[in-house]
Amino acid sequence: MKKLSTKRTLALLAATVMGVSAFASCGGGGKPDNALGGYSDRANKVSVVYVANAYGKEWITAIAKEYMDNYNTDTYIDLKQSVTPTEDFSKVESNTAPADLYLFDQDLKTLKGFAEDVQDVWDSYAYGEENQAGAKKIKDKLVSLWASRVDHHGIREYSLPYSQATTYGWVYNKTTLDAAFPDGYTLPRTTDELFEFGTSVKSVDLANVNESQDVYLLTCSLGDQNENLRYSQNTWLMQIMGKEKYDKFYDGRYWDEATSSYIFDETKPTAFEKYETELKQFYEIINTLGTPSNGYLHKDSPSMDYIYASGALAGAGFKGNKSKVVFKVDAPYFESETKMFLDGMKNKGEEQTMGIMAFPVASAIIDRLDTVNDDATLRQVIDFVDGKTATAPAGISEADINEVREARGMVGIYTGGGMVIPKTATNKSGAKDFMRFLASDKAAVVSAQAMKGLEILPYGKIVSDTELGFTKSNFLQEVSVWMSRNTAMASSDAPFGVYTRFGEGEETTQLIYSIFGGRFDGVDAWYTAKYNYFAGRWSDMVRDYKAEGFTTD
Repeated sequence: MKKLSTKRTLALLAATVMGVSAFASCGGGGKPDNALGGYSDRANKVSVVYVANAYGKEWITAIAKEYMDNYNTDTYIDLKQSVTPTEDFSKVESNTAPADLYLFDQDLKTLKGFAEDVQDVWDSYAYGEENQAGAKKIKDKLVSLWASRVDHHGIREYSLPYSQATTYGWVYNKTTLDAAFPDGYTLPRTTDELFEFGTSVKSVDLANVNESQDVYLLTCSLGDQNENLRYSQNTWLMQIMGKEKYDKFYDGRYWDEATSSYIFDETKPTAFEKYETELKQFYEIINTLGTPSNGYLHKDSPSMDYIYASGALAGAGFKGNKSKVVFKVDAPYFESETKMFLDGMKNKGEEQTMGIMAFPVASAIIDRLDTVNDDATLRQVIDFVDGKTATAPAGISEADINEVREARGMVGIYTGGGMVIPKTATNKSGAKDFMRFLASDKAAVVSAQAMKGLEILPYGKIVSDTELGFTKSNFLQEVSVWMSRNTAMASSDAPFGVYTRFGEGEETTQLIYSIFGGRFDGVDAWYTAKYNYFAGRWSDMVRDYKAEGFTTD
């Protein structure tokens, strides 16, 4: 079971300052939400424990109120904020959970056998949509990106996701870019272009900054052992390998041309040998970003925790350093979590406009494309799949276009979570009804209104400005477009794979931190260290893999 990350804890503490709810302290199943206490005399009580993660509590409170006011008027949704999510998680596993419904923000695979079967919820219509023309069942409403993950993890029968997966893209500061490049700029589409862009950024001289380097390409929270790039860096590895090979690689398998099949070698990590080239190409991108002498990564990154790295991107600087930053790898809730800094800049008369873009496609993808031979052509293909040009470059095959389109939509992911009814629940039918409402279009609108336009629920509803009653920020408008184009999730956790720690410099330290600190001296040193790490533990990893019920056939 995954513990709540340091990054999450810091973000939640900072959220208290920003008005986004964080953990509270009390015992026995969470802290009551007194805002809904006026409904407590209703006979049909459903107790709901939720985690006040990056989204806070406003969205779930608004949904509960809408449900009680206009949909199920004899029900009391008794919301309680989780104090220690891992403790609540353990209660469900040990059949001692006191609540009817839990909204967890962590890996749910270990809950199998302890939670109520909710296949009937998947097979039903969202609450309030039963008689609507053209209505879809919940199983058909779930966005495809989440659906593939739910199926892959084998958690569909006892859990429904309650939020969009914590996906990562490249958040950028448009205000900083407009000041740095007044004659215009193109956001980097490939990793080669990313580094070209970073070189241009390093030479920018901004008025009223006067630092050794006025603008940095990227900021990371290396003072926090859960830097976002840790969860998202493998997006590049997936792009380089292709989704199928990447997924199989994480299960310890490699493609064997002689048998035209994927093979698992129980004697040693042969997949590491077979994919040495791809692994080194992936590492070289991270190495180029993280090597201090390259000047791409903000020099104070080792001193930053998660929220202050966000503040640096938001234009607020870091302590005495006023340097600006162009990018930070982050999620759709960036503006909510960074509200304190964004509001501060606005109050100073320096309002910041933020945006989000897809991961630059690893230039090494060219090696597995038949008709794309250079980075300039790859950029043109990306413009086509992004819809910026009407036609693809001449001579590019449809197969290669589709590969680039899929790669362009790949995103990093933090584990995510879902809604779970414990077997000890006393009001299972009431809990299922509320789950069904959370999958409704109405719930999507209400939650987005409460979150100033941020869409949380993953059941296919795109909320318009008309429905919101206001215009989304530039950032959230770009989030909607970006998420609609997401195609695949890359996780360095690989919860069902044998490489449970691959992607990190060591078990407890993220890769880019190790590079910035000089732990690895080049691609070959890193590859050798990683291969030896797994080779020395291979028999134990295979044993644990089989113990979870998986075969190596």
